[in-house]
Amino acid sequence: MALTLAGVTTVGLLVFLFMYSSDSAVPRQGDVSCRLDTIRTQQNFDKEAFAGTWYATMNKMSESSIISIILRFYDIKIKLTLNSDGNYKILATGAGFYGYYCPVGEGVAQVIEQSQSERMTAELDTRLGRMLGAKPFWVLKTDYTSYALIYSCWEVTADGRCSPDSTYAGVMQRDKNVMLAPSVLEYFKEACVEEDELTTINHYNYCNTE
Repeated sequence: MALTLAGVTTVGLLVFLFMYSSDSAVPRQGDVSCRLDTIRTQQNFDKEAFAGTWYATMNKMSESSIISIILRFYDIKIKLTLNSDGNYKILATGAGFYGYYCPVGEGVAQVIEQSQSERMTAELDTRLGRMLGAKPFWVLKTDYTSYALIYSCWEVTADGRCSPDSTYAGVMQRDKNVMLAPSVLEYFKEACVEEDELTTINHYNYCNTE
């Protein structure tokens, strides 16, 4: 299926939210099972504190994927607004092609179970976004004021692990200019995401999205 400009925009914004990767999710830690039911997420999640503006600063992306080369986005900013129904409105912005392309997309992050409100699904309100449907959007760890670690699995294997080519992970920060403490990234290991698989998302301020 050929991608229209709107389609590319949607895929790009999904990159913002889910941090696309086509690397295998085979366990790399001897003491970690990588089963989804053993992955710990943020406890006592505070939805109100999590709302606001975040900058995507790191992601797990396949270097071999053609689409990942096309979608070399930067200046990625995500604004989460908590609605009265307890779900989030998403506004995602970014830049591509040295500022000549400034995509903007809206969507919703929906809480499925109130007892695990840190495990949401997210969907963008575009043609391709609706075609792909809602995807998992888990908050593994956050301190609300500086960083948030995001994880998503799009396909689960029979043994309860995330299927190869379906593991998504990324880092969001309140301040894009602050260096993240290395110890924070240790939380990714439980989800079988290694620190050396993460790449930096640059912020050049090409697009004025304030």
